[in-house]
Amino acid sequence: MRELRGELDPKPIAIERIPKAALAALVVGPSPYDICSSRQRCAERLTACSAFVMFAHGAPPSRWARAPRSDASREKFREVM
Repeated sequence: MRELRGELDPKPIAIERIPKAALAALVVGPSPYDICSSRQRCAERLTACSAFVMFAHGAPPSRWARAPRSDASREKFREVM
């Protein structure tokens, strides 16, 4: 199992558990995760919010920046993964 260590959280995370869109965000630029206080919880629970779904479907930052982040669910996670 490959691991990725965050700068702020030294605990290793299995790369296979990180959403592909989140990994892409590391390469392509800003994402809803950049300003989200729930990102660790969503990653652990495998949930996604409307903002992340919009991001994963290619919506511009001006759209997903205004989308709710309080509606995270597994159904939304499955939609984009």
